[in-house]
Amino acid sequence: MLQFRNVVKPLIIFAAIPFGCVGAFAALYVMHQPFGFMAFLGVASLMGVIVSHIIVLFDYIEEQREKGEPLVQALLDTGLLRLRPD
Repeated sequence: MLQFRNVVKPLIIFAAIPFGCVGAFAALYVMHQPFGFMAFLGVASLMGVIVSHIIVLFDYIEEQREKGEPLVQALLDTGLLRLRPD
C-alpha cells in the first residue's frame, strides 16, 4: 500500500490472483494430471506473472492520466496496448 500510495490497488491485484489459480487447476483437471511439486511451481510462477502484469498495467494507466487523458480513454489505450504484442 505504501508503494502504490493507494489502498485499493493492492486489493485489485490480490483479487486477480484467483483467476490464474482457477485456470491452472482447471488445466490440471482437464489433463488428468496430479497436483505435484512441479504443478505447484507452475501455479506460483503464474501468480507472479499475473501480479507483475497488473503492476505494469497500473503504471501505464497512471502515466496516461498524468499526460491529461481521461480515465476511460487511458483504460482503453492501456488495454489495447497490453493486449497486442509489439
